[in-house]
Amino acid sequence: MIKREYKKVKLTSLLEYSRNNKIHANNVDEIVKSIQANTYISPIIINKEGLILAGHGRKLAMERLGMEEAEVLQIT
Repeated sequence: MIKREYKKVKLTSLLEYSRNNKIHANNVDEIVKSIQANTYISPIIINKEGLILAGHGRKLAMERLGMEEAEVLQIT
């Protein structure tokens, strides 16, 4: 059974998946604008080691906004 837990973590503790096939260089500005307009709605999804499964662009946008922590959904 998959366990899901929401928690706050430091952005610096998250590990980026080295084989992520999405390149966010072109859309981080749009994600930043979305977070500014709508707040942060969708959590970054990580595994138990802190590896990002979904949300690499959100992490980059949050860093650009000077945020230090994010709510994540940890899947174990």
